[in-house]
Amino acid sequence: MRDALIQHPVKGTSAAVCVVNESRKTLSVKKMEQFSSFHNFEYEADGLRVWKCYGIGDRKYIPYEMLYVTNQVPTALQTVESQEFYVPLGQRKVKPSSEASKSTESSTPLFECSKLGCNEAFESFAQLELHLDVGKHTASRLNQYDVIRRDWALKFSSVDNPADTEMYSVPSGGPPTFSEVTSSKSSLQTGWALSKPRSSVRFSPKVKEYLTARFTIGERTGRKADPGQVAADMRNAKNESNERLFTRSEWLSKNQVQSFFSRMAAARRKEQGVVGLSTEKEEDIQCLQEYSEREDLINTVNEEINVAHPICFDSYDLCERYHSNTLQEFNVAMLRSICNHFEIPVKSRDKKKFLLDKLTVMISECECVSH
Repeated sequence: MRDALIQHPVKGTSAAVCVVNESRKTLSVKKMEQFSSFHNFEYEADGLRVWKCYGIGDRKYIPYEMLYVTNQVPTALQTVESQEFYVPLGQRKVKPSSEASKSTESSTPLFECSKLGCNEAFESFAQLELHLDVGKHTASRLNQYDVIRRDWALKFSSVDNPADTEMYSVPSGGPPTFSEVTSSKSSLQTGWALSKPRSSVRFSPKVKEYLTARFTIGERTGRKADPGQVAADMRNAKNESNERLFTRSEWLSKNQVQSFFSRMAAARRKEQGVVGLSTEKEEDIQCLQEYSEREDLINTVNEEINVAHPICFDSYDLCERYHSNTLQEFNVAMLRSICNHFEIPVKSRDKKKFLLDKLTVMISECECVSH
């Protein structure tokens, strides 16, 4: 370790090799009779007390005079090789004081000036305080990295006023100053940061057909379609060939689906003659609708266990397809997805006829077939 510190000295450290003074290792003791039978020891100021077992029997007191032949004196460390405190080359100069100028020996400064660019250092904290209060900071030549840091801090220490750009001049042939760059006028037109108005997007006929089918099934079954669930189902909706029904550009959000359903509901009410009635009649119709929705909710809970008419999967009415004999239009993958949706146990090797038979058995329990 000493060799390493000599090769690569560290500021403010010293290295020395010390050994124990072996000449003072003079302790010698007598052997205790029946020492192996003792299992508990208590050291006191003048002697030693021993037991054969902890807390059992009378303890035996043995004075140190009966044990020690020669007492040991304090062993001190002896320095074999030493090195003075390391002072690195090019140490910062200490500002000479009146007392320090008289002495011929120079000491290592411990307190350095905290001012950026000042290289003064002092022997005492009082001298440092005096230098910070009334002293003059001596600037040294900074390296390129310190210059960049200083210029960067100065540029962002304050905000420049565009009206004061005439005070700054640009050197000929040189790059523009920071003030000119920040104060340059923008070439963008007024209002460039305003949000653009949204343009209305027309739904494709395929999207309208899908949403209309979901809305109609919700009205027929009394279980109104959830706009959020419908928007999520559109991402996975498939046709009879088990291919994706919509592209990514045709996907809708929850608010778009909800707006479409609201427009359809308003159109249905207008067709039924609800619009244009008096306030009392509208309140009566609203109460009837709330009562009907409550009854539908109760029926939905009661029918949750059994299969209810119509049996629907996504936007497909399976009961209607059963009566029209169009279930076979679904391919095997689509039939397997329908069976998994209704928790019908199927296997990966089941053929189309077996899957159709499974769906037929389930649909045959519906009231539209059994009655």
